[in-house]
Amino acid sequence: MAEYVSSFPFSDGDIIKGYQIKKAFEPGGFAYAGKAVSSSGRNVFFKKYRRPGGSSPWQQGFIDYQNELKRRIQSDAMASKLCYEFIEFFDRSKPGGLVPKRAFYQVFEWVEGGSDLRKMLTDLEANPRAYDWNQRVVFSKVMVAGIHAIHKAGVIHTDLKPENFYLVPDSTISVKWKIRVIDMDFSILEGVKPPWIEHGDTCVGTRGYMSPEHVRKEIPTKASDVFTLGLILGELLGAGHPAMGAAGGMDNYDKNVLEGGIPSVEIQHPIERVSDLKFLNYVVNACLCPDASRRPTPEQLLKALNGVLNKFHDKTPGGALTPPPPPPPPPPPPSHNQRVELIASGHSLTAGISTKFGQRLLKTWGEDFEKFMSAEQFHLFKGDSGSWKVEHCADAKNTTYADGVPLKAPVDVRNGLVISLGKSGKCPITLNLK
Repeated sequence: MAEYVSSFPFSDGDIIKGYQIKKAFEPGGFAYAGKAVSSSGRNVFFKKYRRPGGSSPWQQGFIDYQNELKRRIQSDAMASKLCYEFIEFFDRSKPGGLVPKRAFYQVFEWVEGGSDLRKMLTDLEANPRAYDWNQRVVFSKVMVAGIHAIHKAGVIHTDLKPENFYLVPDSTISVKWKIRVIDMDFSILEGVKPPWIEHGDTCVGTRGYMSPEHVRKEIPTKASDVFTLGLILGELLGAGHPAMGAAGGMDNYDKNVLEGGIPSVEIQHPIERVSDLKFLNYVVNACLCPDASRRPTPEQLLKALNGVLNKFHDKTPGGALTPPPPPPPPPPPPSHNQRVELIASGHSLTAGISTKFGQRLLKTWGEDFEKFMSAEQFHLFKGDSGSWKVEHCADAKNTTYADGVPLKAPVDVRNGLVISLGKSGKCPITLNLK
């Protein structure tokens, strides 16, 4: 009976339509999932939806929508190649009783030894040499090609984030991994209103990767996927998630997204066959434009990454681009008795001599400071010129950030500089010169 009711999970050993559950995972927000084996012996990723449930007014609409999504992806050779394999969708229903008994299932390919783009970015944060520059460039191109393909197939992903690009190991290619687009449960079919929207729900998205359209609770478009691609390219090819460098960081994400307050992405190294890196930066940063009509298409973005885009807006490679803003004025010469004040959550300390700050000195400032900081997290010291500098302590377990950028080398202290931990910005401390 449990296999006919959406609210009941499956368990190890259960057999449902010939699929035997080998390992049930922790339930997600919308579905139960696990590893299963088919009657032919093939390992598969097995999924049973909790929501919509059998009594949901949009259950049948959701099933029809998913089957059309599967048809569109599988009908396009490139989309089918760059997305995970849809093996089978089916629903189980049982008549009788006061409450409808019905559950919807999906079966996808199972990949051994894979991981997602989030793990790759986490590995890079801990060790910049974990993946070489060529791998990062190839991953970026394949990621954009995947979204170009599903857009051509008439599908809008709507919930792009590093977790939804899966790395499949492949020792036969130079970069060692293939990328697949995954997690399209609540993707949108172009030209067909989603059934959950018709019944008052909003579109699925993830904070920190939402487009302006998401933030305004509008139905996302293809350009909405492009906005998120720009953010992820900032993580893969730039200095990190662009929003982390904005005023207020993630806490002010919605406002910055709507008002164009996301800082520019700057690609860190040259890319083969790209003769004009400034032009490529211009195209990548256009992805983050609040005006959806000003964003490039995935096809234009892919051409720019391959150095074959001839024009975008009124700009051409080698042509004049809008000059960058002037650099901030240099800080005033340091005085002999200048100190640094550290401020966080109503607490403050003042440093007058070289000091390594960490858990030992700051644990009384709150639980996060005790939990996430190492004994020696960052070092405040005076450089040869007498000005204050801050650097990350090499043995700290979490990366120190300065204004949302990993602190890989000492930087000058200035008024308002924010020191924090990791991309989520834990333990923010504002530094001011006194």
